[in-house]
Amino acid sequence: MADAGRLGMGAILLSALLTGFAGAQPTPYCIAGGNWDAGNVMDILDMPGSATDPNGSLTYEWGTITSSNLVVQPGPCHNFATSPIQCYDEVNDTIHDPVALGQWVDSHPGRFWVIANEPNIGQPGGDGLTPEQYARMFHQFYALVHPRDPSAKFVIAALAGGGAQAVFDWYNQALGAYQSLFGSPMPIDIWNEHPYTTPGRLSPDRVINEDILPFRNYVDTVNGGIYAARPLWLTEFGVATWIAPLDAKYVNEFMQQICPRLEALPAVERFFWFYGPWAGSWDPRLDNVSLVGPDNQPTLIGQTYSYLANHRPNPIPPPAPSQQPFPLPPLRVVSDFSNTAEPWQVLSGGWVLDGGGYRQNRLYEPCGTSAFLPYNYRDVQVEVDLKINATTDNNPQNWGAVTLRGDWIWDEQSHWTYLIYLRKNGDLGLYTAEDGTVRTVPSAVADTSVYHHLGVTLVGSHVEVRVDGAKVIEWDDVNARRSTGLVYLRCCKSDSTFDNIEVTELRPGDFDLDGDVDQADFGHMQACLSGFLVSQNDPACQNTKLAGHSYVDKTDMERFFDCRTAPGMPSDRSCLDP
Repeated sequence: MADAGRLGMGAILLSALLTGFAGAQPTPYCIAGGNWDAGNVMDILDMPGSATDPNGSLTYEWGTITSSNLVVQPGPCHNFATSPIQCYDEVNDTIHDPVALGQWVDSHPGRFWVIANEPNIGQPGGDGLTPEQYARMFHQFYALVHPRDPSAKFVIAALAGGGAQAVFDWYNQALGAYQSLFGSPMPIDIWNEHPYTTPGRLSPDRVINEDILPFRNYVDTVNGGIYAARPLWLTEFGVATWIAPLDAKYVNEFMQQICPRLEALPAVERFFWFYGPWAGSWDPRLDNVSLVGPDNQPTLIGQTYSYLANHRPNPIPPPAPSQQPFPLPPLRVVSDFSNTAEPWQVLSGGWVLDGGGYRQNRLYEPCGTSAFLPYNYRDVQVEVDLKINATTDNNPQNWGAVTLRGDWIWDEQSHWTYLIYLRKNGDLGLYTAEDGTVRTVPSAVADTSVYHHLGVTLVGSHVEVRVDGAKVIEWDDVNARRSTGLVYLRCCKSDSTFDNIEVTELRPGDFDLDGDVDQADFGHMQACLSGFLVSQNDPACQNTKLAGHSYVDKTDMERFFDCRTAPGMPSDRSCLDP
């Protein structure tokens, strides 16, 4: 987990580029997917400026040219059920109605023309053009608009993800095609990026240093540096919770962390939070990132975004509450969910108390709807009853699961360190993000609509999984993934219920789980000694394999003595470290 030093103002590259707000600069706070029509997103959020103020907050709607927005975005005709005047026919290399569009331009000067949206991918989401088709589209609009309105500014399309090099390669091909076809560089006034981030990569310094600044460097150096003075816009940015869901309070904390950094970053002129939503549309997958809710009122993050936009300059904030280190766990957490879910906390999804269990009832969100215990576990044992009530489209592959040593949302990569899942079809498996599924037990249970007892023990790099009292998986992770982390309850597109959860911190050598390492534990250790290279197969003795072998010998005993304490005194969690 990132600490305050890593996520504060101590990032050398970032702090060197941060400057104070000075002069009457345009507000950088903009919105992707809103409009300035009376009673709509920009007015509801009280964003700075107005529909005709080029220095105020800007907004646009995808594929539209509207009088209410200074930013317009034409698209290819194949993305429209009926072709409006502004669409581009890439087959015939023509604008659908150049006469009508020319008349519109004459009446609406000074627009920012964002030419297409994510043309490197097809629908849904992108405009689906080759680099050469895009070069021709850009030229058609520039040739029509610029002579009629020299004050118009042209913004190159932002691309969808796929890695920085793939993005740069696509742009290089489009720029090369324009030069070859029309004998001059593409006349780009403003460059454009979509730097989304996801849970596990929410560090604002990391987003800036690893994504935005390299893109800025590309703009400043491509084609011999001819675009070095051009502004950079982020016409979509935010937390991509349609990829990995996240509770709105964590999205809100990310917004509070990154926006003041972006507004003070000379590398970026404007940034557009996604999404509005635009009028008449509501996608429930996005209800944790939207600025305006189904009730047509500002959400939590909508209120935050409006406040930040209206109170520039905003100071760089201290670390958010969720950026603080998690405490060590109590010896045992027992939850029967009869009256409360505490201390479990929601990371994402729809978690409710239901019939004496803890139920995640959302089916439409991506894999990863989660609740967690706010403690940093090392060696741990989890006992839980689990049933799967329903899955998206009745998909038998969807699952409910427990994750051990899971990472947190800010500055790590894998939330799936050791994930033990039960599919709707009864299959059970052990998965890591680095290795994929490492063990599978087909048809481990017959009927997942009723409770089954799942037991998981993790000691060092040794994982054991039990179902209804029978051990079904035993696996040693030779790569020794994360040494500590969180315990999660997870669902993948499933309505699942968890009950009777007992999570026990396994302090090394505390075999009887009474909170200390004393004579009673020593007696257990003695009883389990098998000798060098003599496998110890007794289920009751598996917790004595402190050296990680299949046998228990003097090496394990020596490690036990490194952890031995006294009655009432817990062992040091690091007593088994090299």
